[in-house]
Amino acid sequence: MPDEELNAARWATIAAELDPMAGSPSSTLKPAPSHGGRGEAAVAAFEDELHRDGGRVEVHEVLGRGGMGVVHRGTQTRLRRDVAVKSVPPERATSARRLELLQEAWVTGALEHPNILPVYGIEAGPDAEPWVLLKRLGSTRWIDLMHDADAVRSLLGREDLLQWNLQVFLQICQAVAFAHSKRVIHLDLKPENVMIGEFGEVYLVDWGIAMSLEDDGSGRFRTASKNDQILGTPAFLAPEMLAGDGSKLDERTDVYLLGACLYFLTERRPLRTGDSLMEVLHAAVMEEPAEPSKAAPELAGVIAKAISRDPDARHASANELRQAVQSFIDHRDSRARSDEATAVLNGLEHAAGRAKDGTVRSSHAQVQEAFNECRLGFRGALGVWAENPQAKEGLRKAAEIMAWYELARDDLETASAHIAQLSTPSKELLAALEAAQDRKRERLDRAVELEKLDEDRDIAIGQRTRTFVVAVLAGCWAFVPLLIAFIDPTPPGFGVLLGLPIVYLVLLGGFSIWAKESLGRTAINRWLIGSLVIALGGEVAATAGLYVLGLPALTVLPMSFVVWGSVAWMVVLVGERRLWPTAAGITVIGFATALAPAHALWFVSASSMVLLVNTVAIWWPWSESAKRARDRVSPANPKAESLAGGDPAP
Repeated sequence: MPDEELNAARWATIAAELDPMAGSPSSTLKPAPSHGGRGEAAVAAFEDELHRDGGRVEVHEVLGRGGMGVVHRGTQTRLRRDVAVKSVPPERATSARRLELLQEAWVTGALEHPNILPVYGIEAGPDAEPWVLLKRLGSTRWIDLMHDADAVRSLLGREDLLQWNLQVFLQICQAVAFAHSKRVIHLDLKPENVMIGEFGEVYLVDWGIAMSLEDDGSGRFRTASKNDQILGTPAFLAPEMLAGDGSKLDERTDVYLLGACLYFLTERRPLRTGDSLMEVLHAAVMEEPAEPSKAAPELAGVIAKAISRDPDARHASANELRQAVQSFIDHRDSRARSDEATAVLNGLEHAAGRAKDGTVRSSHAQVQEAFNECRLGFRGALGVWAENPQAKEGLRKAAEIMAWYELARDDLETASAHIAQLSTPSKELLAALEAAQDRKRERLDRAVELEKLDEDRDIAIGQRTRTFVVAVLAGCWAFVPLLIAFIDPTPPGFGVLLGLPIVYLVLLGGFSIWAKESLGRTAINRWLIGSLVIALGGEVAATAGLYVLGLPALTVLPMSFVVWGSVAWMVVLVGERRLWPTAAGITVIGFATALAPAHALWFVSASSMVLLVNTVAIWWPWSESAKRARDRVSPANPKAESLAGGDPAP
């Protein structure tokens, strides 16, 4: 409302109207009773009705007195129901007072709502005075409980005083919104006019100065647009209530009064105070309301908007104000859950960390339990308020803590899952994950290399094929010399001694081609075949050299034993230690051959028999190495060794 509308002349008028009034900033200013016209006609018509049907109420002791009338305890005789009987005391009984009483009853009776005190009826008292029958409340004023946590806890069992007060306020807003839907504005909303029943019921009372925003033509309701008087409670009233222009009154006037109630709730004092009534009224129009200082920021903003001097800047309706307060309640609950979850988060951060000496402070189960608890708390907070920044940040931090924790445990899959929950993971965390993944790949590559190396050195792989090849060659070396000796007892010449190793080389080459996959898979097999090639090649070279030098043929076999002995001991030292009997046998028999060259073929056969027995004993499938080969067989590896001897098909 523009300040210029309240000029000096208007203030003079207000002062003249208030001079005869005896009141305080907390007392309601009431418009003067109207005389004559449709209001009195309505009273007269109603009194005629009362004369025709009376005597239905018994009146007992006085329950209380107020500015408008007196309240007795009464009984509705037909229902035997206790009621409150409100009437005008005889000493003040005038048609104007009767009209005030009846108008309040008519307005209240038209507003049937759980949070509005019910009117049971209007009856005739002595001398046809109207009695208004109201629900009798064993109740307490809201203002008497508003800041008394012990009383609220004792009477209603509520621990959270602010939560209870705000729930009361929401019900008041619902009552006001219902009245607005009927085009009625209360105009005297304040904590004193809210009653709390013994079971926590909330009732908005004292509709004595309520007005209708529409004229129904009955004369039963005051019409706001026709009001030109000061009304309301100075400590709470809206600026437009002093304008003397009823057309400025609407639903937003009640919104202001509701905001003033919230201000009283949080600040523990009325919106305005002063040394005189005029000082308070002047402040209502000319001064900005004091900022709420004790309310939470969100609630303070709601209050500030509701008590704005400019009606257009206020909440558009009581429902809009109610929704704003409900949002604060939800946010408050959400913040409380976030606070609890944050306490658990702090414990999680400590539990997931490590002591200075590097030891883990808590078990994995304890860390996981703390994480689940704080995550559940933050998600519950977001379920109440989806935009709760504390809960969002808490979830982010919890995921980050767990990501670092799982990285420290080297559980990269779980760490990656936590990082995936972060909208913007830190560069440090991503770098740590990448470094851990690199280390894991290196370990896997190293493990693969070690596995390949282990496989390359596994004597059990290709064992059946290797045994077969060596056994065939050893058999040939054992029996062919005997056959030659039986056919021709004379010592063999260079032709036989050179031809036999060449034949064996060809035979070995054929075996190598036939069993290429099996004999080439491991180092021991390759080394063994290579050793045989070296030994046979060395024997051929030695024989040819002796022939070229013109030495006797009998010197070939001792020289061959030197070659074979050297190769055999090399195989023992580097590859298969269990062939030491063969190496030892070749060495001993080699010395014997040097001493008795005439029996060289027999010595060759004997050394070959040692090789045959030795290889069959250590490599035959029933041996321990064969058992290891069978243990390695897996359906996932189709090239794994067969159960028979550990070789795939050549």
